[in-house]
Amino acid sequence: NLLAGLAPTAIGLAEIGIRESGEFPEDFKLPIHIEDFPPAELISHPLFPNVAAMQVTEDGFHSQARTSLPGIPMSGSGDAATTAAVVGVGVALLLPAVQAAREAARRTQSANNIKQLALAMHNYADVHNHFPSATVLNSDLEPEQRLSWIVEVLPYLEQAAIYEQIDRSKGWQNVDNLELASLVIEVLTNPGAVEGATVFTADGDWLGATHYVGIGGLGEDGPNLGVRDPKAGVFGYDRRTKFADIRDGTSNTIMFSEATGEYGGWMQGGRATVRPFTQQPYINGPDGIGGPFNGGANMGFADGAVRFINSDIDPSVLEAITTINGGEAVGDF
Repeated sequence: NLLAGLAPTAIGLAEIGIRESGEFPEDFKLPIHIEDFPPAELISHPLFPNVAAMQVTEDGFHSQARTSLPGIPMSGSGDAATTAAVVGVGVALLLPAVQAAREAARRTQSANNIKQLALAMHNYADVHNHFPSATVLNSDLEPEQRLSWIVEVLPYLEQAAIYEQIDRSKGWQNVDNLELASLVIEVLTNPGAVEGATVFTADGDWLGATHYVGIGGLGEDGPNLGVRDPKAGVFGYDRRTKFADIRDGTSNTIMFSEATGEYGGWMQGGRATVRPFTQQPYINGPDGIGGPFNGGANMGFADGAVRFINSDIDPSVLEAITTINGGEAVGDF
């Protein structure tokens, strides 16, 4: 409204200023006339929502209020239908992009978690000259009853306070350890997992979950194989792997991966924290190794690198990069 009323004055002042500059004749006029302006309501329609427009006419001023852009309809079912249609189209166009961006962010965060695990493993190896065993060694307990390899690297994940309270001579179900086992450790939680950060065991225990597992070689007995076996992986139940044992090369050997379904507690030994490849499809298949992201899974290698391995990788290539001493020649993957 204000602009409509001030337009003639503004044009006049601009003309006076131009003439006084000396650059133009004293009778100079801007080639702009009020009559040339389109109705104000037509200008406001594509530019300003919910605006009161004023038009200057020979009879004075003509003011009209209107909703110029689809928004909250002021009246009429037609406006409501238009609004719904525009909103629907907008959502349909934007939602896939928003979802893709969120998945990319979650995938990146998961890769960062694996990177921290890899760094913890390397720091552990620097101190002990070997990687941790798949479980804390304890001949009195079965692997599923023992403490997991994750317990061993807790001090290198800034979780020394938890580590110091764990009784490493006992299993995870022991009363001295069970309460600690219920704690959630953020770096072990995949932001893409929909199941949450805790798991409920068959025995009725709530445990802090791990969404990442160590790779125990090839075959059901993979974690039980000796370090020289061609199907052995980085993690074995009653052995410790050194860098020198990884003869296939650290950059060609998977150390751990995202997991899918059947999540276990981070303190649990056995399948909860170590899984071998046994059946195809290897990624997002029956072995519970894979990830919540489309097309593949984040995996950490023995050299500390993290890579996204596609689900359609050649099975023979995946088998080759699973073992530490298979002797296969591996190209790009």
